[in-house]
Amino acid sequence: MARGRGKKGAEPAGAVLIVLQGPDKGEEFPVVGEVTLGRTQDNTLVRIDRGVSRRHCAIKDEGGVFTVEDRGSANGTIVNDRKIEGLEVLRHGDRIVVGETTFLFHWPGGQSEKGLTTAPGVAPASVEETQPGGRPPKDIPGGKRKVPRKLLMLAGAAVLALVLIGVVVKLLVGPGQALGPSDRSDEPTRYSDASEFRMTAFGLGEHDDAHVDKALILFDYLKGRATLRYSAWGIGEPGEVVIRLNGKQVGAAPPTEDYRHEIYLELPRDALRDGENELEFDNTKNPPEEDPWEVGFIRIVQEPLLPPNPEEAQAQYQLALRLYEDREVDPANRYRALEKLALVRDLLEQATPRPPLHGEATAMMEQIMGELQEIFELGRFSAERAYRFEDAEQARGYLQRTLRYFPSPDDVRREQLMSALEALEGE
Repeated sequence: MARGRGKKGAEPAGAVLIVLQGPDKGEEFPVVGEVTLGRTQDNTLVRIDRGVSRRHCAIKDEGGVFTVEDRGSANGTIVNDRKIEGLEVLRHGDRIVVGETTFLFHWPGGQSEKGLTTAPGVAPASVEETQPGGRPPKDIPGGKRKVPRKLLMLAGAAVLALVLIGVVVKLLVGPGQALGPSDRSDEPTRYSDASEFRMTAFGLGEHDDAHVDKALILFDYLKGRATLRYSAWGIGEPGEVVIRLNGKQVGAAPPTEDYRHEIYLELPRDALRDGENELEFDNTKNPPEEDPWEVGFIRIVQEPLLPPNPEEAQAQYQLALRLYEDREVDPANRYRALEKLALVRDLLEQATPRPPLHGEATAMMEQIMGELQEIFELGRFSAERAYRFEDAEQARGYLQRTLRYFPSPDDVRREQLMSALEALEGE
């Protein structure tokens, strides 16, 4: 239940709160003067759930500076995964968690946490520009065509997608793949590095409805490191879709109500066997339910294990640190640091015993992968939002700036950003 609901379809004046998760998902609430959140009816935004106090927190416009303050709530107010104490200044793209609700603070005239300017409609003069945020309320067109938002919700990124339905079908449904009612969950599919396989979806959803229960993938193990990379959407809770390797559970797809790209899972070598292996994505709800879910862009990357070389690993680690320190000088440096850290991990993988640097590099890799995913999502959110308000030039600017963070042509997120930019040509 919420009061003060923003008017859909009208451009908001100044800052807004966008509901990313929880009741009223997708709604926008303007931040004018002071906005209070809590469980009682005297609040501007009323949130009725067990995690919200009667008077939980307040967000204020202090003459162009926006702040959030917890009002002594029992469960606290979370800003960017950190429980705040006292008054905090809000920046464009901040995420605020109150009870079961996650808000995105969208203020194009403000600044992101990393100091990147986000003034709307301004083309970047340097690399220290937008790391945008916002909800994608409208679809990017293909030529002059506009696509129903419902379809993109099934195939979009983290909150909603930015791709055309035509582009999505081309990427996610392999050539010649027909959608049909027959359940082929028990029919294995042979893995291939060819684009026809990579651009095929499996599951029960908009792009495939023939794998209601599971998808079975057969591949040959070449020895060394094998890493699964895939995209997923429509997964509502942890453990809903489990991943098995030769019958042994080795992981689970993360919850992603809409869309998430470039999910990594290193396949454990003790579960791999010489020759043919079976990889399984199993929706634990189906049967008896028919819960929508899909996975796609599946890749199994196999690399030889390198001989231990602690000295070279240390040198590469220092390079990675320098690149990460300079991540605001060139957005691509964050990605380059990730690649260096992967090399550090590989150079120490077979060392006995493994030095602490192996764990440090792995932990930093996970951190950077999370940052890149957030940048990707926020960039696409803002581009969709800009297009909704009929500003194709601003949408193009958001996409171009986000693209700089993903220099690798092997990254599906780069493909998606490029496809969206191509769709905007002629606008």
